[in-house]
Amino acid sequence: VLTYGGVIGSYAVAFATPCRADTLAVSVLAAIAWRQEATRAFLETHAALVRRILLGLFAGVLILFWWLAHPVSLVTVGVGYTWLAAFYACLLLTVISQTKGRLAGIMRWNVLRRLGTISYCLYLIHATIHYMGYEILLGSSPEIYDAKGIGVTLLTLGVSVGIAGLSWRFFEKPLVECGHRYSYWEGSLRGGA
Repeated sequence: VLTYGGVIGSYAVAFATPCRADTLAVSVLAAIAWRQEATRAFLETHAALVRRILLGLFAGVLILFWWLAHPVSLVTVGVGYTWLAAFYACLLLTVISQTKGRLAGIMRWNVLRRLGTISYCLYLIHATIHYMGYEILLGSSPEIYDAKGIGVTLLTLGVSVGIAGLSWRFFEKPLVECGHRYSYWEGSLRGGA
């Protein structure tokens, strides 16, 4: 069913949620593992092994980088995204299990924390803004092969971060604060009485 000229040649296989269930599964498995006391103890007592596994996964990301930069390819869809998910899951488990390590310290940098705060909106809007920027400024689809492409990509990145920051400040943060003021348990009791 999956052939490179057919389904794999489409963006659906690269980006549709059902086709990326492997990434979701890796994330779920990491969350389940972290909830187990035995897993947390293993990660803490075998820190050197965990770092070696992380380094090996990172080396794989570097090897796969060319294919990962071209999302609609057999290697990216077949191996790349799953490998990337395993790397990020291992990175997350390393950071939360070795909180005094250098890597955990880097992950606490303010710029990364701010990026994490706006990341959901950024995830939702970045591709649209990127494509619109290329279409409006260069009359083409995104290609980062020359100085113009790099410039437009950096510009659309700045616009995306700016919009996501405004969304957080004026839309998302007020909604989160409103949600924190509401007691779901008391509300369900009032509604049922």
